[in-house]
Amino acid sequence: MKRLICLAVSAAMAFCLCSFGAWAAVPAQLDAVCTQEEWQMLKLTNKERLAQGLVPYSAFAGLQAAADVREKELIQLYSHTRPDQSSCFTAITQAGLGYTSAAENIAAGQKSPEAVTAVWLDSDGHRQNMLDAKFTHTGTGYTDQPCTIVSEAGTAQIPNGWVQMFIAQDCSITSISLSQKTAFAPRDGSLDSLDLYIEAQCSAHGPCYLPVLSEMCSGFDPNADAAQAVTVSYAGHSQQLLILPDSVTPVDLSSADSWAVDWISRAHTLSLLSELNRTGFTDNVTRLQFADLAVSLAQQLTGTEITPADNRTFTDTTETAILKAKTAGIAGGYEVDGKYEFRPQNPITRQEICVILAHVVDYVDSQKGVSSDIDRTQVITASFPDAGQVADWAVKQVALMTNNSVMSGRASDHGTMLTPLAHTTLQEAVTLTVKLHDLLK
Repeated sequence: MKRLICLAVSAAMAFCLCSFGAWAAVPAQLDAVCTQEEWQMLKLTNKERLAQGLVPYSAFAGLQAAADVREKELIQLYSHTRPDQSSCFTAITQAGLGYTSAAENIAAGQKSPEAVTAVWLDSDGHRQNMLDAKFTHTGTGYTDQPCTIVSEAGTAQIPNGWVQMFIAQDCSITSISLSQKTAFAPRDGSLDSLDLYIEAQCSAHGPCYLPVLSEMCSGFDPNADAAQAVTVSYAGHSQQLLILPDSVTPVDLSSADSWAVDWISRAHTLSLLSELNRTGFTDNVTRLQFADLAVSLAQQLTGTEITPADNRTFTDTTETAILKAKTAGIAGGYEVDGKYEFRPQNPITRQEICVILAHVVDYVDSQKGVSSDIDRTQVITASFPDAGQVADWAVKQVALMTNNSVMSGRASDHGTMLTPLAHTTLQEAVTLTVKLHDLLK
């Protein structure tokens, strides 16, 4: 394997003690991949690459592991030579990775990702590494421990160590997906602040990650007061992001039981909660509220806004969520004298919830053109003493939800009961919606 080492690999040390403001935390789903300092380094470097018309870097677990090794080694010896006197690039091969070209940036003394990024960009060699078009992936490392500087004048300890490792290999991005398909419009007008990220599949390195930045997006109007479809592009691939107006009331978590707070917070993060579903979480969920949850989930998973049915579809409601549910085949109504009622304020049963969620699965599959990889067994496999109470028209849908652990039973003196004819609270309905989101994502 040919190894091309860039000129900036020479141990150019840069010390700066300036500090900048706070930045957004790394998304919770990526905690195992990098720290918030490391994620911010990736974000800042990609901002500069995009400004120069370059494809942004993505990070993956293997290269992050190599950078993590190097950040710890800077504590022992601040150098591109490792403490065992081998090249810094052996950390890459020891992580099981190959490359055709590689480079490393290191720094010590800076107090923030902004500070170290500015110092590197001001150095020709380091800047060349950051903006080299042949590199496709980066690994970032940070330690708040002192780095050991060895020079002719003696040994010194400098706080905070920073690492960037870059590789090029014969690989390509085969597909991308967004961490969310729907988001509320950012208050500051910048899509950067939404803290969305892309999960990309690399032909050689598997799952890779990078933050969604405004420069990667087209079709966004920060002054729009209606839903808008934004195109997010990376490495020749694109995904649609549905941006909704940020004109909703806060979520009233005080109205929820403690067990439900995390589920409701997650639903809010996923943009699943409209004004209809932001309070009264221990109250029974209505047909209108659940139709709204189901439509929000369908739009989130597909990134496409559903067109509402005609206002005359139902005799008792013109609610947009219900009309969207009708268009998508997610929920219907009751025929009365040749016309249809939806009965929006009626409570909804657990088996009806399963039917609507199953229709969401069908809608998402039809929009994506593929069948979701889930258990399609048409009988209820779990042992519920009251499973026989499920109506014939709902058995397949209840099976879909219970067999895939979306709908679970309720504990009772007679065992775990399905209670298909019981009503359920809004907080339980929100939980089911989030579970289905995680199953289908």
